[in-house]
Amino acid sequence: MIYEEINSILYRYDGEQVRIEPWGPNAFRVRSTRCPEMPSEAWALEQSPPTVDVSSKISIVGDGSGTVTNGKAKAVITKRGKITIFNHCDDVVLEEYARNRRDLLDANCSALEVEAREFKPLVGGNYHLTMRFESLREDEQIYGMGQYQQPHLDLKGLDLELAHRNSQASVPFALSSLGYGILWNNPAIGRVVFGKNTTTFEAYSTKVLDYWVVVGDTPAEIVERHASVTGTPPMMPDYGLGFWQCKLRYETQEELLQVAREYRRRDLPIDLIVVDFFHWPMQGEWKFDKKFWPDPDAMVEELKSMGIELMVSIWPTVDQRSENFAEMMELGLLVRSERGVRTNFEFEGQTVYFDPTNPDARRYVWNKAKDHYYSKGIRTFWLDQAEPEYSVYDFDNYRYFLGPNLEVGNVYPRDYARTFFDGMFSRVTLPLTKRSRHARGVAGLQREPVKSAHYPAPRSQRETSNKRNASPQLETPAENMDMDILDESMNGSCDNEHGETDSYRAVAALPQEQPEVAEVMTLSDMNAGIAPAEERINDPVNWVVPSASEETGADGQVGNLSCSHDGNILDEYMAGATFMDQLAVSVLEAVEMLYMEKKLPEQLGDFDLLHWNANSIIAKAGGWEHPVLLHLHLSRLHLLTPLIHMRTLAAAASSRALSMPVETSKVDKARFYISQWVIRDQYKARLSLIHAGAILWHVRRYSVNNFLEPFSIFAATLVVWSYSTMMTFLKKNKRTGQEQANDRSTSPYISNDRAPTGASPLEAIGDTPLAETEEEPEPVFLHLDRPCDDEMVQTYVRLGHKMAGHMSKVGDICQVGAPRRILREGIRMLMGGAEQPLQSETSKQRESLMVDGQASYAWGIEQPYVELLDSLVRSSAD
Repeated sequence: MIYEEINSILYRYDGEQVRIEPWGPNAFRVRSTRCPEMPSEAWALEQSPPTVDVSSKISIVGDGSGTVTNGKAKAVITKRGKITIFNHCDDVVLEEYARNRRDLLDANCSALEVEAREFKPLVGGNYHLTMRFESLREDEQIYGMGQYQQPHLDLKGLDLELAHRNSQASVPFALSSLGYGILWNNPAIGRVVFGKNTTTFEAYSTKVLDYWVVVGDTPAEIVERHASVTGTPPMMPDYGLGFWQCKLRYETQEELLQVAREYRRRDLPIDLIVVDFFHWPMQGEWKFDKKFWPDPDAMVEELKSMGIELMVSIWPTVDQRSENFAEMMELGLLVRSERGVRTNFEFEGQTVYFDPTNPDARRYVWNKAKDHYYSKGIRTFWLDQAEPEYSVYDFDNYRYFLGPNLEVGNVYPRDYARTFFDGMFSRVTLPLTKRSRHARGVAGLQREPVKSAHYPAPRSQRETSNKRNASPQLETPAENMDMDILDESMNGSCDNEHGETDSYRAVAALPQEQPEVAEVMTLSDMNAGIAPAEERINDPVNWVVPSASEETGADGQVGNLSCSHDGNILDEYMAGATFMDQLAVSVLEAVEMLYMEKKLPEQLGDFDLLHWNANSIIAKAGGWEHPVLLHLHLSRLHLLTPLIHMRTLAAAASSRALSMPVETSKVDKARFYISQWVIRDQYKARLSLIHAGAILWHVRRYSVNNFLEPFSIFAATLVVWSYSTMMTFLKKNKRTGQEQANDRSTSPYISNDRAPTGASPLEAIGDTPLAETEEEPEPVFLHLDRPCDDEMVQTYVRLGHKMAGHMSKVGDICQVGAPRRILREGIRMLMGGAEQPLQSETSKQRESLMVDGQASYAWGIEQPYVELLDSLVRSSAD
């Protein structure tokens, strides 16, 4: 029997009741049980669903079936109880697998007698549950499910255990390329098989079938809907986003403080330091061992005076020799064993876990932590061993307050986090931070640890000084940065040699006709913030770069050298240039020294090691490039380029092309950083082009259509386009010496008596015609998107200002018209190499940018990238 009940459909047959109800936009919650009443636990879901979509509609038709429509999703249950989920195109995305003869009109009518929802009774009243779905397409791709020790990203064809172990975190949410997501909302131990013939979920002991299914057009939409029903964490506090220092382990209080003091002595950024395990006398005592940590109060106070937060490790294990074991045993606060010795984990003692599913146990442990940690000013906790890790994973041998481990075991990490969140949140409004080894160890955990921990920015609490040589007080990775540098970078001012403040946010008039890409770059943008750099570039005797390491100039004087580019790290604190003693080197000589000194992001060395290993695999495979190379080149792009700002600039140009509003301040900042990248960090910029070209080569030759390829093409295209746009703009808009002199009259430099003549930003990167150079480099051009040896790469990075970088179907990337051709090539690759007419060439009406109506990649994730690049093409001039 099927009938409507409180905005849901209820089905009853032979002791089973099934409820289908809208649960957030485009989604349903499906539950089934053979118990007299439907269990009420929400588990991973919020207690109540988000506001039901206004388009939700329920209908029961004449043939006895029922339909629930909720936005883009539709659920149909037949009079025999079979459930099918459709998308807004009326395509089946999820269908129960049933093989029986109850419905002779069903195409899958069979004598097999296999039920979609199978409840096998167990002793004690629970059931072994099996839920079966059809495997609709062999080429379906499935992602998610948490963290498993296996090498496959696509889970199709895999058998996964639904249980936590050390280094295994089961988060049973799967994302399908067919356009749906499914959350197995059950904390029972079990398994899932994403087979070619069926998809099967099992719970080894449970009372209820409970899953949530959502339909969406893109992965982002599906994941967003999932977050809306399971909960979202707030932003980490500022110190949580900074540098953490941790090792296994600091044995004494003095050892930890010496490390913290040394960080401050060297002016190295540090935001948090961790006291790892066994700082306690015994497991289960949750306090510092006075023998090795004699004065925790003084330690915390000293660390806070240095601007360093202290995190302590918490373990849920209770040693049978600890002072709390007997009391906790008496109060029933420990995990029980069904048989054998009462030992859960053998590690430096025989231990039993406390039972966080018991509210009394949560209060007991929090009170101990409050007395020995929280009262001393410690607000940050690392909740380790959160699986929990058993010496023997006999899941059927452990019992919690909520029930047998087989039935509720996967809820342990969530309730472990509740222990500290409930305790801290009930008494304070200060920032709360906890880290769990299984921070995603169970679906829904993300909403527990720091539900409302809004952290006040440290700069609103501390006094800072802008006086030169004063120690800055900033809790950021840029903590050791001189405040005057920040002021110069952000406000466009600097101190000249007479101690006076000069402003250099100068001032060339905006040209009436925008070159190349509309609203992307103006002369003002290229001059803003780099006028002092022009002087140093063209007057090398008076030039110096920011301080870091000492080098001796040609005149015997000692100066300081360092890179000024901070890559993609904390835009807010990008350093400008300081102006100190004289250094008699040219800009190219100085930057060459930086390059040869390996003053590049340290992480690049790690990627080189991985690359060598990848090359050996390629050699064994007869030249076939493994997809890991794509990851390595993309990782380097993130380190070497201001990629976020490039995307901001592209989006702004796209929005203007569509007559949409643009946030000017963000665009101005993006222009500034990209101009610094091209002019001041030319070596990094050209090295970035090498990696961008390698990405394009890899995708053309060795594509496996994985989900990362569209973004990689998009990122590589943006990098080459940004560089090309800046260079072509500079070449087309060289100013005469007289124009510069006029500008200089209203835009003072550092040293007015040393004003350069005929200077332009282009000269900062050595834009000297080849015919005028003493040596003509060999070769004179490089194919960026073809394989090249290391010597060629080094030559281009160091002498690229005298060479032409070429791309397939583009030519010289610094010639007029190249930015538009670069965009078109990126679009072509995103569309699978098809030569399709674009909106920019046909009509102003928006049309589909997919090949033959089908996306080249799963879910059509390349489409927004194609649309953005296409709008950039439309915004540019021929």
